[in-house]
Amino acid sequence: MLVSIITATYNSAKTLPKALEGVKCQQYPYKEHIIIDGGSKDETLSIIESYKASVSYRVKVISEPGDSIYDALNKDLRIA
Repeated sequence: MLVSIITATYNSAKTLPKALEGVKCQQYPYKEHIIIDGGSKDETLSIIESYKASVSYRVKVISEPGDSIYDALNKDLRIA
C-alpha cells in the first residue's frame, strides 16, 4: 500500500531540513512525498531539490503562490 506524505511549505529554509530528514528516516518502503510550496523566496526550493536527489522514493513538488496553508494542504490531498 502506497503511503503519501504531504508537506506544505513557505519560506521554510530554517525548519524544513529537519522535517525532510524525518520523512527520509521512515522505514516504510512504499511511500511518496508530495510537497506544496507557496512560492518561497528563501532557500526552501534548493533544499527540496537536494532532498529529492538524495532519496529513492518519488518526491513531487509544486511551487506556486497560494491563498493559505489550507489551500496548500487541499492541493496536497488532491494529488495524493
